[in-house]
Amino acid sequence: MATYTLQNPPHAGAQVTFTSPPASNDVAPCGSGIALMVVNPTANGTVTVSLPALADDGMVVGPRVVSIPQATTWFIPLISSVYGSSVVLTYTGTLTTVQVAVITFPGT
Repeated sequence: MATYTLQNPPHAGAQVTFTSPPASNDVAPCGSGIALMVVNPTANGTVTVSLPALADDGMVVGPRVVSIPQATTWFIPLISSVYGSSVVLTYTGTLTTVQVAVITFPGT
């Protein structure tokens, strides 16, 4: 289990520091302009990320499951009104070469 550090590159840009995710229990901060960046390399197969949503009016809402095909990079918005102040992530698929980071964008 790891808690991802929010990376906020300046307007001039910066190198992103990636983490190799375990299958479950990583924690990501949520908020305005924050996104989970998932890099799934070539020949790795599809990877999924499950993000449990907050209850709505006392009703439990199923998790959002995002499928990330091989050889793609995805950005998943981590909106606090949907997930809370942080979200516990669950990954499935071959994770040995998958890289993730939580980033925010300047001016958002």
